[in-house]
Formats: sequence, structure tokens, C-alpha cells
Amino acid sequence: MGLRRGGGDAAGGGGRWAECDKLVQKSGGRSSVLEVGANIGACTVQLLAQTNARVVAIEPHPNNLFYLTRTLNMLAGVMDG
Repeated sequence: MGLRRGGGDAAGGGGRWAECDKLVQKSGGRSSVLEVGANIGACTVQLLAQTNARVVAIEPHPNNLFYLTRTLNMLAGVMDG
């Protein structure tokens, strides 16, 4: 199941992107979600936190990939420790 994130320029209330809320809703209990264009991982983290889905995040831009990887590594450290 592939889901695309819509374009948005500003985070909404609480520092979250409205598009991320939509992705969580669209995931609808699916076991897997493919996030193409994961950027720095804001929606990826929200999907991981608010669903039971296995999330595959793809980000082709090297700078964004660096931050996505760093975000997920920090999250793994919090979850492990």
C-alpha cells in the first residue's frame, strides 16, 4: 500500500503537519505503509507512534536522508533505552 504525502508549507498546531495526520488516518489499520518522499521523518515518526504498521520510508535527497536516518536512530535509542 503506497501513500503519498501532500505538499504543505507549515506545521499546524502542536508542531505537527496536517498531512501526517491524514497519512495516519489513511493507513486505516494496514499492516504496512510505504512513505515515498519521507523528507526528515516527521510523518514517519507519527506513523510509527500512532499505528501498528510496518513503515517503509524512502527519501532520495541525501541531505534529507541524513536527517531521516538521524531521526529514526534517535527514536530507536528512545525505544530501546
